Amino acid sequence: MMAASNESWGMGFDIKGTYMDEISNEENSYFECAGHIHMVNGAMKGQTYNCMHYFADGSQALEIGEIKNDSATKSTFLDGTGRHKGVLGEFTGGPRISMGKAPDNKFAACREIQGFKRLAD
Repeated sequence: MMAASNESWGMGFDIKGTYMDEISNEENSYFECAGHIHMVNGAMKGQTYNCMHYFADGSQALEIGEIKNDSATKSTFLDGTGRHKGVLGEFTGGPRISMGKAPDNKFAACREIQGFKRLAD
């Protein structure tokens, strides 16, 4: 974290997790994300992140997104490898839902995600 004051600061974050698809287990993925959060003169500003999704068949998909002020998310797939080469799609996630106690310096949470993903073939 870098801070000039309590009202102007910025910090980076990383998140690792699992995406569970309700329709197809082939679309379940492990993901790793990195991004940043910042406040300027007491107002939260756009928070952006990139994620790489890793699928069981070895394919990958790169996602770029932003966190809105209500903690909801909006993301877009940029491209992928293997079965996910040329993937298209965007989706939104609702506010983060706490899932109880997590290890120190970690949090356990989930969010409902709605959207679409279309593979190239």
